[in-house]
Amino acid sequence: MDPLRSVELTFIDAVRARRILPERSKIIAAVSGGGDSVALVRLLDRFSAHMNWELSVLHVDHGIRKDSSRDAAFVRALAEGMGLPCDVHVLKPHLSGSLEDLFSRERQRIYAESASNERLVATGHTADDRAETLIMRMMEGAGPRGLGGMDYEGVGPVRRPLLDMTRKQLREYLDSLGQEWLADPTNREDDFLRNRIRHIILPACLKYLPHCFRQIVSINIGQRLGQRTCCHLYVNPAHLAQGFKHVILLVNTKSFC
Repeated sequence: MDPLRSVELTFIDAVRARRILPERSKIIAAVSGGGDSVALVRLLDRFSAHMNWELSVLHVDHGIRKDSSRDAAFVRALAEGMGLPCDVHVLKPHLSGSLEDLFSRERQRIYAESASNERLVATGHTADDRAETLIMRMMEGAGPRGLGGMDYEGVGPVRRPLLDMTRKQLREYLDSLGQEWLADPTNREDDFLRNRIRHIILPACLKYLPHCFRQIVSINIGQRLGQRTCCHLYVNPAHLAQGFKHVILLVNTKSFC
């Protein structure tokens, strides 16, 4: 099956099976301009007439790059070309604390404010994001609840219809459409923990355990047929400064039925 057909079927099957974006919903597509979110809005638009969706676009400018206004202009043009209204919010990041946490809180605030009048906010989180989040939570020592995995229904109005697809699949989909997207240079830097997981830890896991990705994204601790899975991610302190190049993932599964 060609990439276009495969991605479209996976998308609409997830939407229907999970009932996350019901017919006649008012949906706000959160679009950064990157490949995942551009694929999201194209897929939403592809099925909007069929599902009787009312679509609009929301862009959050995090304000950490001097050229971030370029992203906003790209998203505005994309939305205009699709005949969709577009709203842009500009953040003013503080100099102290975790920028990742700050941006996450601010996005949730904007989503909640924008989703009044029973609107839903669709985000472009993928299977890759799901795997990265799980590993991040293991590194931070999260318990079973925290290791439950990224769900199709997020906080409040947030919905994640792309969790069954990978970044690679979505970029192939965009290529088949001839659709451009933006590459965020901050995604290539290792200043953020998620980027170090994306660039170093996950590739190392896949190198030695090629099939581990599917297992990671399907983990749902405490809800898998009466089994308790205890996961421990060990990072050698001596290698911490080297960018997490050596990682040991220990998984112990014990039945408690």
